[in-house]
Amino acid sequence: MSKPEMRLLLERNGRAFVLWACRGDGKGCKRNEYRKRDKHCDDCVLASPEETLEQLQARIDRGDA
Repeated sequence: MSKPEMRLLLERNGRAFVLWACRGDGKGCKRNEYRKRDKHCDDCVLASPEETLEQLQARIDRGDA
């Protein structure tokens, strides 16, 4: 079975932008299937500003997120 792709959501938070990562199949919700603008859910993971995408993926894979 192949690993699901990490889906990234960029949201505006005041004047700044924040990056959220969807956890993938079975852990995320179906909230964004029919929306014009994606929005994070309770199962999404907030990326820290100094974290690379590889570090974020590793954190999700370890279960730390």
